[in-house]
Amino acid sequence: MKVDVRLITATNKDLEAAVADGSLRQDLLYRLNVFTIFVPPLRERKSDVLLLADHFVEKLSADHGKQVRRISTPAIDALVDYHWPGDVRELQNVIERAVLVCDGQVIHLHHLPPTLQTAEGSGTANTQSLGDAVAAFERDMIEDALKMARGNRTRAARLLQATRRIVNYEIKQYDIDWRRYQDSGGA
Repeated sequence: MKVDVRLITATNKDLEAAVADGSLRQDLLYRLNVFTIFVPPLRERKSDVLLLADHFVEKLSADHGKQVRRISTPAIDALVDYHWPGDVRELQNVIERAVLVCDGQVIHLHHLPPTLQTAEGSGTANTQSLGDAVAAFERDMIEDALKMARGNRTRAARLLQATRRIVNYEIKQYDIDWRRYQDSGGA
């Protein structure tokens, strides 16, 4: 019986060093090492974090029967700032956890594990006052609602369980341009 086989292997070890120290046979290295692809760790590929996270959100939402559609800006910042010692598998597990605990369509910072929410985990220190932090969170919530409502302030108010008057006041207070979230037929 004739068989055509392609073998793909992956390791995080330096194979040449393994041959040098005797932990890998040299002939085995030559049999395996036909086409080498070097993929740097995720912590060195920050631009890939968001692409992978979006892919995992889409896949894992479908797998778990959830309607999670996207990741909020503060949560994206935390994901990009994190050092990912567990590489892509850790990112996948973090997104799966966030999808499972998410109660809406948007993954927020509080849906991420505590290691990504702390100053030690993200490499950021909290320099904001409580008032500034609350204001930033409120602004993010309003912008997220406007994005989901495509600029429709009445619908955004409903999403926030607030009145249109309050939302308009907050939009003015935070100097948010709600028109930039509009569709061609938006409100």
